[in-house]
Amino acid sequence: MSVDSSLDIEWIAQDPDSLAHITNIKVGGHIAKSPFQAASSPHRSVTRRGLQIQRKISEEPYSPIIIAGETLKLPTLRGVGYDKNVTDDLLNRIKSKMVSEKINITFPRIPSQCTDERGMRINPPEIDDLRASALVGVQLDANADLITPPIPYGIQRWKDFQRLFERTRVEIQTFNTKSEMIGFIPTTDNLQLVRDMVREYAKYGCHFFAVDFSGSSNQPSLIRTIVRAIRESFHIKIRAKEIDEKYYLHIFDVTTSKKSTLPVSSISDLIVHPYGVDSTSGQMWGRNEDDTSKMRYYLTEDYGAYRMKAIQDHGPSSCECPICKEFTLKELYSGSAPDVYTRLREHRLYSYTTEYRQVAEKISVQESPKGYVSYLGTKTVATREIGKIMEDVGEIRASL
Repeated sequence: MSVDSSLDIEWIAQDPDSLAHITNIKVGGHIAKSPFQAASSPHRSVTRRGLQIQRKISEEPYSPIIIAGETLKLPTLRGVGYDKNVTDDLLNRIKSKMVSEKINITFPRIPSQCTDERGMRINPPEIDDLRASALVGVQLDANADLITPPIPYGIQRWKDFQRLFERTRVEIQTFNTKSEMIGFIPTTDNLQLVRDMVREYAKYGCHFFAVDFSGSSNQPSLIRTIVRAIRESFHIKIRAKEIDEKYYLHIFDVTTSKKSTLPVSSISDLIVHPYGVDSTSGQMWGRNEDDTSKMRYYLTEDYGAYRMKAIQDHGPSSCECPICKEFTLKELYSGSAPDVYTRLREHRLYSYTTEYRQVAEKISVQESPKGYVSYLGTKTVATREIGKIMEDVGEIRASL
Protein backbone atom coordinates (compact mmCIF):
# COMPACT_ATOMS: atom_id res chain seq x y z
CA MET A 1 0.00 0.00 0.00
CA SER A 2 1.38 3.41 -0.93
CA VAL A 3 1.55 6.25 1.54
CA ASP A 4 -0.16 9.52 0.61
CA SER A 5 2.85 11.63 1.45
CA SER A 6 4.35 15.05 0.90
CA LEU A 7 7.81 13.47 1.07
CA ASP A 8 10.06 13.82 -1.96
CA ILE A 9 13.58 12.36 -2.13
CA GLU A 10 16.15 13.09 -4.82
CA TRP A 11 19.70 11.76 -4.92
CA ILE A 12 21.73 14.44 -6.66
CA ALA A 13 25.09 12.64 -6.42
CA GLN A 14 26.29 9.13 -5.58
CA ASP A 15 29.83 8.20 -4.61
CA PRO A 16 31.18 5.49 -6.93
CA ASP A 17 33.35 3.84 -4.26
CA SER A 18 31.00 3.70 -1.26
CA LEU A 19 27.27 3.87 -0.59
CA ALA A 20 27.40 7.59 0.25
CA HIS A 21 25.08 9.99 -1.55
CA ILE A 22 23.94 13.60 -1.45
CA THR A 23 20.19 13.95 -1.05
CA ASN A 24 17.67 16.70 -1.53
CA ILE A 25 14.71 15.91 0.68
CA LYS A 26 11.47 17.88 0.63
CA VAL A 27 8.93 17.43 3.41
CA GLY A 28 5.89 19.60 3.96
CA GLY A 29 7.29 22.33 1.71
CA HIS A 30 10.67 22.46 3.47
CA ILE A 31 13.86 21.37 1.72
CA ALA A 32 17.04 19.95 3.21
CA LYS A 33 20.26 18.82 1.58
CA SER A 34 22.22 16.01 3.18
CA PRO A 35 24.66 15.10 4.61
CA PHE A 36 24.30 17.07 7.84
CA GLN A 37 23.65 16.67 11.54
CA ALA A 38 20.10 17.12 12.74
CA ALA A 39 19.40 18.96 15.98
CA SER A 40 17.76 17.21 18.91
CA SER A 41 15.70 20.41 19.40
CA PRO A 42 16.69 23.94 20.38
CA HIS A 43 16.29 22.86 24.00
CA ARG A 44 18.91 20.14 23.93
CA SER A 45 22.03 19.53 21.84
CA VAL A 46 21.72 22.78 19.91
CA THR A 47 20.79 25.97 21.71
CA ARG A 48 18.84 28.83 20.21
CA ARG A 49 22.10 30.78 20.27
CA GLY A 50 23.65 27.90 18.34
CA LEU A 51 20.97 28.15 15.70
CA GLN A 52 21.59 31.90 15.41
CA ILE A 53 25.33 31.39 15.15
CA GLN A 54 24.94 28.84 12.39
CA ARG A 55 22.89 31.24 10.26
CA LYS A 56 25.98 33.47 9.99
CA ILE A 57 28.06 30.86 8.20
CA SER A 58 25.49 28.89 6.22
CA GLU A 59 23.13 29.85 3.43
CA GLU A 60 20.48 27.83 5.28
CA PRO A 61 19.97 27.82 9.05
CA TYR A 62 21.76 25.03 10.84
CA SER A 63 19.97 21.71 10.99
CA PRO A 64 17.03 21.75 8.57
CA ILE A 65 15.71 18.73 10.49
CA ILE A 66 14.71 19.15 14.12
CA ILE A 67 14.22 16.11 16.36
CA ALA A 68 11.39 17.23 18.62
CA GLY A 69 11.14 14.48 21.18
CA GLU A 70 12.16 13.05 24.49
CA THR A 71 12.89 9.77 26.24
CA LEU A 72 9.59 9.03 27.97
CA LYS A 73 9.62 8.69 31.76
CA LEU A 74 7.54 6.28 33.79
CA PRO A 75 4.66 8.67 34.69
CA THR A 76 4.23 9.56 31.02
CA LEU A 77 4.35 5.94 29.87
CA ARG A 78 1.81 4.95 32.52
CA GLY A 79 -0.57 7.78 31.78
CA VAL A 80 -0.39 8.40 28.04
CA GLY A 81 -3.64 7.31 26.43
CA TYR A 82 -5.21 6.71 29.85
CA ASP A 83 -4.95 10.14 31.47
CA LYS A 84 -5.92 13.15 29.35
CA ASN A 85 -3.74 15.51 31.36
CA VAL A 86 -0.65 13.34 30.88
CA THR A 87 -1.35 13.00 27.17
CA ASP A 88 -1.95 16.73 26.76
CA ASP A 89 1.23 17.55 28.68
CA LEU A 90 3.24 15.33 26.34
CA LEU A 91 1.64 17.01 23.33
CA ASN A 92 2.51 20.47 24.67
CA ARG A 93 6.11 19.47 25.37
CA ILE A 94 6.50 18.04 21.88
CA LYS A 95 4.98 21.14 20.27
CA SER A 96 7.27 23.43 22.29
CA LYS A 97 10.31 21.67 20.83
CA MET A 98 9.27 22.06 17.21
CA VAL A 99 10.74 24.84 15.07
CA SER A 100 8.86 26.58 12.30
CA GLU A 101 10.31 26.56 8.79
CA LYS A 102 12.08 23.28 9.59
CA ILE A 103 11.39 19.61 8.96
CA ASN A 104 10.20 18.36 12.34
CA ILE A 105 10.50 14.71 13.37
CA THR A 106 8.66 13.92 16.59
CA PHE A 107 10.36 11.13 18.48
CA PRO A 108 8.85 9.87 21.77
CA ARG A 109 11.52 7.30 22.64
CA ILE A 110 10.36 4.30 24.66
CA PRO A 111 13.25 3.17 26.89
CA SER A 112 14.10 -0.37 27.94
CA GLN A 113 13.89 0.56 31.61
CA CYS A 114 12.42 3.34 33.74
CA THR A 115 13.04 4.68 37.23
CA ASP A 116 10.14 4.36 39.66
CA GLU A 117 9.24 6.50 42.67
CA ARG A 118 11.74 4.63 44.87
CA GLY A 119 14.57 5.14 42.43
CA MET A 120 14.46 1.51 41.33
CA ARG A 121 14.99 0.47 37.71
CA ILE A 122 11.92 -1.33 36.35
CA ASN A 123 10.57 -2.37 32.97
CA PRO A 124 8.23 0.17 31.34
CA PRO A 125 4.54 -0.66 30.96
CA GLU A 126 3.49 -2.45 27.79
CA ILE A 127 2.76 -0.22 24.81
CA ASP A 128 -0.76 -1.52 24.33
CA ASP A 129 -3.12 -0.34 21.61
CA LEU A 130 -4.41 2.60 23.67
CA ARG A 131 -0.93 3.89 24.50
CA ALA A 132 0.26 3.30 20.96
CA SER A 133 -2.66 5.22 19.46
CA ALA A 134 -2.07 8.09 21.87
CA LEU A 135 1.66 8.26 21.09
CA VAL A 136 0.90 8.46 17.37
CA GLY A 137 -1.98 10.85 17.96
CA VAL A 138 0.26 13.26 19.88
CA GLN A 139 2.58 13.48 16.88
CA LEU A 140 -0.30 13.99 14.48
CA ASP A 141 -1.89 16.66 16.70
CA ALA A 142 1.48 18.43 16.81
CA ASN A 143 1.47 18.52 12.96
CA ALA A 144 4.76 16.66 12.73
CA ASP A 145 6.14 16.32 9.22
CA LEU A 146 7.23 12.74 9.86
CA ILE A 147 5.64 10.25 12.26
CA THR A 148 7.68 7.78 14.33
CA PRO A 149 5.92 4.49 15.16
CA PRO A 150 5.99 3.82 18.95
CA ILE A 151 8.28 0.80 18.75
CA PRO A 152 10.04 0.16 22.10
CA TYR A 153 13.77 -0.21 22.62
CA GLY A 154 14.93 -3.83 22.47
CA ILE A 155 11.86 -5.20 20.67
CA GLN A 156 12.21 -8.93 19.99
CA ARG A 157 8.95 -10.28 18.55
CA TRP A 158 7.45 -9.80 15.10
CA LYS A 159 3.89 -9.84 16.43
CA ASP A 160 4.67 -6.89 18.72
CA PHE A 161 6.07 -4.89 15.82
CA GLN A 162 3.17 -5.82 13.55
CA ARG A 163 0.59 -4.65 16.11
CA LEU A 164 2.32 -1.30 16.71
CA PHE A 165 2.96 -0.78 13.00
CA GLU A 166 -0.73 -1.39 12.30
CA ARG A 167 -1.80 1.06 15.02
CA THR A 168 0.42 3.71 13.46
CA ARG A 169 -0.93 3.02 9.97
CA VAL A 170 -4.54 3.20 11.17
CA GLU A 171 -4.02 6.43 13.13
CA ILE A 172 -2.38 8.14 10.14
CA GLN A 173 -5.16 6.98 7.84
CA THR A 174 -7.89 8.02 10.30
CA PHE A 175 -6.29 11.43 10.81
CA ASN A 176 -6.48 11.95 7.04
CA THR A 177 -3.05 13.49 6.84
CA LYS A 178 -0.25 13.52 4.32
CA SER A 179 2.36 12.99 7.03
CA GLU A 180 4.79 10.21 6.14
CA MET A 181 5.48 7.28 8.45
CA ILE A 182 9.14 6.82 9.31
CA GLY A 183 10.54 3.34 8.84
CA PHE A 184 11.80 3.36 12.42
CA ILE A 185 14.15 0.65 13.71
CA PRO A 186 14.93 0.73 17.45
CA THR A 187 18.00 -0.83 18.96
CA THR A 188 17.59 -4.63 19.03
CA ASP A 189 19.82 -7.67 18.77
CA ASN A 190 17.22 -9.59 16.72
CA LEU A 191 18.67 -8.93 13.28
CA GLN A 192 16.11 -11.11 11.51
CA LEU A 193 13.39 -8.94 13.01
CA VAL A 194 15.29 -5.89 11.71
CA ARG A 195 15.24 -7.31 8.17
CA ASP A 196 11.52 -8.09 8.45
CA MET A 197 10.71 -4.62 9.79
CA VAL A 198 12.56 -2.91 6.94
CA ARG A 199 10.75 -5.05 4.36
CA GLU A 200 7.36 -4.32 5.93
CA TYR A 201 8.04 -0.59 5.94
CA ALA A 202 9.20 -0.69 2.32
CA LYS A 203 6.15 -2.72 1.30
CA TYR A 204 3.94 -0.09 2.92
CA GLY A 205 5.69 2.66 1.00
CA CYS A 206 8.14 4.18 3.49
CA HIS A 207 11.21 5.78 1.94
CA PHE A 208 12.42 7.65 5.03
CA PHE A 209 14.16 5.28 7.44
CA ALA A 210 15.64 5.98 10.86
CA VAL A 211 17.54 3.77 13.27
CA ASP A 212 18.07 4.43 16.98
CA PHE A 213 21.64 3.72 18.08
CA SER A 214 20.92 4.70 21.69
CA GLY A 215 22.61 2.19 23.97
CA SER A 216 23.29 -0.18 21.09
CA SER A 217 26.12 -2.65 21.56
CA ASN A 218 25.83 -3.98 17.99
CA GLN A 219 25.93 -0.79 15.93
CA PRO A 220 28.02 -2.17 13.02
CA SER A 221 25.85 -5.26 12.53
CA LEU A 222 22.68 -3.22 13.00
CA ILE A 223 23.57 -0.64 10.36
CA ARG A 224 24.88 -3.29 7.94
CA THR A 225 21.64 -5.23 8.25
CA ILE A 226 19.45 -2.18 7.77
CA VAL A 227 21.32 -0.78 4.77
CA ARG A 228 21.40 -4.16 3.05
CA ALA A 229 17.69 -4.76 3.73
CA ILE A 230 16.70 -1.31 2.43
CA ARG A 231 18.66 -1.76 -0.77
CA GLU A 232 17.32 -5.27 -1.29
CA SER A 233 13.75 -4.05 -0.72
CA PHE A 234 14.14 -1.32 -3.33
CA HIS A 235 16.15 -3.55 -5.70
CA ILE A 236 19.15 -1.20 -5.67
CA LYS A 237 22.34 -2.86 -6.81
CA ILE A 238 25.01 -0.18 -6.57
CA ARG A 239 23.40 3.04 -7.82
CA ALA A 240 19.79 4.09 -7.42
CA LYS A 241 18.28 5.12 -10.75
CA GLU A 242 14.49 5.32 -10.45
CA ILE A 243 12.62 7.67 -8.14
CA ASP A 244 11.04 4.75 -6.27
CA GLU A 245 14.50 3.40 -5.43
CA LYS A 246 15.58 6.50 -3.52
CA TYR A 247 15.56 6.44 0.28
CA TYR A 248 16.69 8.65 3.16
CA LEU A 249 18.46 7.23 6.21
CA HIS A 250 18.81 8.98 9.57
CA ILE A 251 20.52 7.72 12.73
CA PHE A 252 19.27 8.83 16.14
CA ASP A 253 21.89 9.11 18.89
CA VAL A 254 24.96 8.08 16.98
CA THR A 255 27.89 8.74 19.27
CA THR A 256 29.67 11.97 18.39
CA SER A 257 32.99 10.40 19.32
CA LYS A 258 34.17 7.01 20.45
CA LYS A 259 33.81 6.60 24.22
CA SER A 260 37.30 6.29 25.55
CA THR A 261 39.59 7.28 28.37
CA LEU A 262 42.37 7.89 25.85
CA PRO A 263 43.60 11.47 25.33
CA VAL A 264 42.54 11.24 21.66
CA SER A 265 39.66 9.14 20.35
CA SER A 266 38.07 9.06 16.94
CA ILE A 267 35.05 11.04 15.82
CA SER A 268 32.22 8.56 15.24
CA ASP A 269 29.30 10.40 13.66
CA LEU A 270 31.07 11.85 10.61
CA ILE A 271 32.29 8.43 9.49
CA VAL A 272 28.90 6.70 9.10
CA HIS A 273 28.11 8.42 5.78
CA PRO A 274 29.91 5.81 3.61
CA TYR A 275 27.05 3.48 4.63
CA GLY A 276 24.64 5.80 2.82
CA VAL A 277 23.53 7.59 5.99
CA ASP A 278 22.07 11.01 5.20
CA SER A 279 21.96 12.60 8.64
CA THR A 280 22.75 11.91 12.28
CA SER A 281 21.79 13.29 15.67
CA GLY A 282 23.57 12.85 18.96
CA GLN A 283 25.29 14.37 21.95
CA MET A 284 28.92 15.33 22.53
CA TRP A 285 30.90 12.91 24.67
CA GLY A 286 33.14 14.31 27.35
CA ARG A 287 30.81 16.61 29.23
CA ASN A 288 31.76 16.72 32.88
CA GLU A 289 30.50 19.59 34.97
CA ASP A 290 33.54 19.47 37.27
CA ASP A 291 36.37 18.44 34.98
CA THR A 292 36.92 20.50 31.83
CA SER A 293 40.09 18.53 31.08
CA LYS A 294 37.91 15.63 29.89
CA MET A 295 35.84 17.73 27.49
CA ARG A 296 36.82 17.04 23.90
CA TYR A 297 37.77 19.37 21.08
CA TYR A 298 36.58 18.00 17.73
CA LEU A 299 39.22 18.32 15.03
CA THR A 300 37.76 17.62 11.59
CA GLU A 301 41.12 17.78 9.81
CA ASP A 302 41.95 14.31 11.20
CA TYR A 303 38.61 13.24 12.79
CA GLY A 304 40.11 13.24 16.25
CA ALA A 305 38.29 14.06 19.49
CA TYR A 306 40.95 15.58 21.78
CA ARG A 307 40.89 16.07 25.51
CA MET A 308 42.24 19.39 26.77
CA LYS A 309 45.92 18.46 27.22
CA ALA A 310 46.00 16.48 23.98
CA ILE A 311 44.72 19.35 21.82
CA GLN A 312 46.99 21.84 23.59
CA ASP A 313 49.94 19.54 22.92
CA HIS A 314 48.78 19.23 19.30
CA GLY A 315 48.81 22.98 18.89
CA PRO A 316 46.54 25.27 16.82
CA SER A 317 44.22 23.49 14.40
CA SER A 318 43.26 24.57 10.92
CA CYS A 319 39.78 25.51 12.14
CA GLU A 320 38.85 29.07 11.23
CA CYS A 321 35.50 29.20 13.04
CA PRO A 322 34.70 32.33 15.07
CA ILE A 323 35.26 30.45 18.33
CA CYS A 324 38.79 29.40 17.32
CA LYS A 325 39.51 32.90 16.04
CA GLU A 326 38.38 34.48 19.29
CA PHE A 327 40.02 32.08 21.75
CA THR A 328 43.40 30.41 21.95
CA LEU A 329 43.24 26.77 22.99
CA LYS A 330 44.24 27.77 26.51
CA GLU A 331 41.55 30.46 26.64
CA LEU A 332 38.96 28.11 25.14
CA TYR A 333 39.37 25.79 28.14
CA SER A 334 39.41 28.57 30.74
CA GLY A 335 36.52 29.55 32.98
CA SER A 336 33.58 27.54 34.29
CA ALA A 337 32.72 24.09 32.97
CA PRO A 338 29.42 25.26 31.39
CA ASP A 339 31.26 28.06 29.58
CA VAL A 340 33.92 25.69 28.27
CA TYR A 341 31.30 23.19 27.14
CA THR A 342 29.36 25.92 25.33
CA ARG A 343 32.46 27.09 23.46
CA LEU A 344 33.38 23.52 22.47
CA ARG A 345 29.85 22.85 21.27
CA GLU A 346 29.74 26.04 19.21
CA HIS A 347 33.12 25.20 17.71
CA ARG A 348 31.71 21.80 16.73
CA LEU A 349 28.69 23.40 15.06
CA TYR A 350 30.89 25.63 12.95
CA SER A 351 33.50 23.00 12.10
CA TYR A 352 30.92 20.34 11.26
CA THR A 353 29.11 22.65 8.86
CA THR A 354 32.36 23.31 7.02
CA GLU A 355 33.19 19.59 7.04
CA TYR A 356 29.82 18.57 5.63
CA ARG A 357 30.41 20.94 2.73
CA GLN A 358 33.72 19.16 2.14
CA VAL A 359 32.04 15.74 2.33
CA ALA A 360 29.36 16.78 -0.17
CA GLU A 361 32.01 18.13 -2.52
CA LYS A 362 34.00 14.90 -2.36
CA ILE A 363 30.91 12.72 -2.90
CA SER A 364 30.18 14.76 -6.02
CA VAL A 365 33.60 13.96 -7.50
CA GLN A 366 33.34 11.03 -9.87
CA GLU A 367 37.09 10.36 -10.07
CA SER A 368 38.13 7.90 -7.36
CA PRO A 369 41.59 9.34 -6.61
CA LYS A 370 40.01 12.72 -5.85
CA GLY A 371 36.78 11.42 -4.33
CA TYR A 372 35.22 10.72 -0.97
CA VAL A 373 36.95 7.47 -0.04
CA SER A 374 40.37 8.97 -0.77
CA TYR A 375 39.39 11.97 1.34
CA LEU A 376 38.47 9.67 4.24
CA GLY A 377 41.98 8.26 3.99
CA THR A 378 43.32 11.62 5.20
CA LYS A 379 41.46 11.32 8.52
CA THR A 380 44.35 9.74 10.37
CA VAL A 381 42.87 9.42 13.87
CA ALA A 382 39.88 7.43 12.55
CA THR A 383 41.85 5.29 10.08
CA ARG A 384 41.05 1.99 11.81
CA GLU A 385 37.34 2.69 12.19
CA ILE A 386 37.02 3.95 8.61
CA GLY A 387 38.80 0.82 7.37
CA LYS A 388 36.26 -1.40 9.13
CA ILE A 389 33.38 0.61 7.70
CA MET A 390 34.75 0.31 4.18
CA GLU A 391 35.03 -3.47 4.67
CA ASP A 392 31.34 -3.47 5.64
CA VAL A 393 30.48 -1.36 2.61
CA GLY A 394 32.39 -3.78 0.38
CA GLU A 395 30.46 -6.73 1.77
CA ILE A 396 27.13 -4.95 1.29
CA ARG A 397 27.97 -4.02 -2.30
CA ALA A 398 29.09 -7.57 -3.07
CA SER A 399 25.87 -9.06 -1.67
CA LEU A 400 23.50 -6.93 -3.77
